[in-house]
Amino acid sequence: MGWPSGLVIVAVSVVLAWLTKVWVEDKVRTASLLSGHEWRSVSTALAAVVPVVLVSLYIVAEPAPWDGDLGPNYPGAAALTASAHQVKAAPVLPQPTAISLPAYWQQGCLVAESSATPKECVYGDMSDLVLTVALAGDSMAGDSMAGDWFTPLEKIATDRHWELVTELHAVCPLSSTMMVQPETGGPYTACHTWGAAVVHDLVTSIKPDVVITSDYPGVATIRHPAGGAAAQADIGSGMASYWNQLENGGISVVAIKESPDVGLNVPACLSQHSAAKCTVPRDQAVTPDLPTVYATRAAAGKVPLIDMDSLICGPVNCPPVVGNVLVYQDNHHLTSTYALTTAPYLEKRLLKVSKTLSGA
Repeated sequence: MGWPSGLVIVAVSVVLAWLTKVWVEDKVRTASLLSGHEWRSVSTALAAVVPVVLVSLYIVAEPAPWDGDLGPNYPGAAALTASAHQVKAAPVLPQPTAISLPAYWQQGCLVAESSATPKECVYGDMSDLVLTVALAGDSMAGDSMAGDWFTPLEKIATDRHWELVTELHAVCPLSSTMMVQPETGGPYTACHTWGAAVVHDLVTSIKPDVVITSDYPGVATIRHPAGGAAAQADIGSGMASYWNQLENGGISVVAIKESPDVGLNVPACLSQHSAAKCTVPRDQAVTPDLPTVYATRAAAGKVPLIDMDSLICGPVNCPPVVGNVLVYQDNHHLTSTYALTTAPYLEKRLLKVSKTLSGA
């Protein structure tokens, strides 16, 4: 995927300006901050006025932390792993006022809340195709979660020569249960129709080797309009029904547990307060009544559930910044930058639970 010409021009300008500063004014003091940064990260570092300073930890054991363009001072999720040591503080990336939406969102690959028509988009590396993997569920608008994992999955797909197909809908778990439309309070027919169509397309035309799915536990159901645990169990039962259809069609399913919800707008909080004041207790952000948990129980062990919470929150608290990287772009969506730092850990867990993905 290429950058628009305007962004390329900006990137070149920013890099030249930064190199001038480094080699003329303060080469020794700041050269280490440049290493491995994307143009967005470089411009952010120059523009940062009130950086959130956090001495973080990063892993030194396998799997190694993502060592992409952010550089060694930005381990992100690796700061929450068991084998870690200190890394010097650095300005938080991305800055709360400079968060970029994931590629699928920018490219119109998210079905609107009111639409019932699937929108299939394709990513990854098909030059020497090994597998086709589909990411299906709700995402990135209102109450949503599956799209959190698009960015690391795109990297994994590219590295492992997978075709990554997205089927994402705003505020709509992939469940056969009739849910309540959040805006009107009536039957959520658009979501229900979309889900049935997606499962049909996956089985009959897309035919991926594996479907990866997740959701956000914020929608009530017609049978349980008050929401709560009963509604989440109802949604989970409908998810398991679709998973069974996929499995019967020869498609493996892997679920990712819903991410923690800290209950506050993290970028807005950081713009007014310290990181400490924007930190939320883990037991407040991680709830027990989740659709994927109910669904995996209903699936009787046929579908594995990956839990990524330990790479988002610490054992006691859920901080807004981990490893010098901003975790949330609102109250529950991960920033693409932070999500990308989870890639080596998500990859390891996917390969562990899925014989199809590991080739075992």
